[in-house]
Amino acid sequence: DLWRQRVNRWLDAANAEDGPRKAWFLQKAVELASVAGDPDLRRTATIGLQRITIADLQLQGIESSIVLRHDQMNELVRPVTEAADWREALVRFAALGPATGDVVKNRRAAQEEAEEFALSSLFPMTRVGGDGLPRFTATTADEKEDHPLSRHETFQLQVMAGVVAEALLRLPEHHGLPSLGELTAFIATSDIVSVPVAAALARSLHRWWAGDYEGAAFTATPRVETLARELLLTADAAVYRLQRQQTPGQYAGLGYLLDTLRTEGLDESWYRCFRTVLTGPAGWNIRNELSHGFLDNV
Repeated sequence: DLWRQRVNRWLDAANAEDGPRKAWFLQKAVELASVAGDPDLRRTATIGLQRITIADLQLQGIESSIVLRHDQMNELVRPVTEAADWREALVRFAALGPATGDVVKNRRAAQEEAEEFALSSLFPMTRVGGDGLPRFTATTADEKEDHPLSRHETFQLQVMAGVVAEALLRLPEHHGLPSLGELTAFIATSDIVSVPVAAALARSLHRWWAGDYEGAAFTATPRVETLARELLLTADAAVYRLQRQQTPGQYAGLGYLLDTLRTEGLDESWYRCFRTVLTGPAGWNIRNELSHGFLDNV
C-alpha cells in the first residue's frame, strides 16, 4: 500500500547513504511506519536504526578548554575550605548553588545567542545517546524554546561541574574525613532523610572521597529519586499511582517528581539543574544514560 511504499523509499535511501544521513533516513522510516500502524514495517525500520553505531555516525568532536588559575580555583572553593569544620563545609557546599547557573541569566544568554545566530535555529538538532541512537529532537514549540536553554546550561556545566567536584574533593583535605557514623548522623538531621538513606548517602560520599567515582555515581544517583519522593510526601503531594490493568501500583518516575516539586515551590534554577543533569533528554540525561548502561566510563 501507499504507506509501505513511503517507508520503503526511506529505507532504500538509507541503504544508499552512510553517516548521519543514513541515521536520519532510518529515523524517518521508523516515524512513518509508526504513523502507518504497521508493526512489521516498524520492526524492520527499527532494526535498521538499531544497527547504527557511534562509529557509523562519523561525528566530529570540537574541543575547547578553560584554564582556571590556582588562585581562581581557591577563591571559588573558599566557602568550603575555610569552613569551621566538615559539617559547616557540607552546608556551604550545598549552598554553592546549581552548577547550571541562574535560570534567568541563562534564558537571557540563550535569547541573545538565538538573535545573534538566527540561521542556526532553522536547522533541526538531534541529540544521540551513548548507543548512537537518537534520543531527542525538538519538535513542539515548547521543546524548541527549551532546547537552546538546555544547551546553554550544558555549557555552564562543563566549567562549574569541575569546580563543584573540586570543592567536595578538598573537604576532607582541610577538615579531615568524617567517619561513616558521624556522616550518617549529620545527614539524618534532615526531616526527609531516614537513617538508612543517610547511611547510604554517607557510603556514597566515602566512595567519592576514596576515588571510586563509578561506585559513588551508581549508588548515589537512585537516592536523588528517593529524596525527591520523600520531600513530596512530606509536602502531602499526590505522587503514588494505583494499579492500572497490567501495570502494578508504583510511584511516578524522577522526571514527574521533579516537575511536581517545581509546582510545589522548588527554586527554578535548582529544578533546571536537576532536570538538565539527570533526566532532560536535551541535557546530560545522566540518570537515564547511567541506569540503562550507556556510560562506559563514569
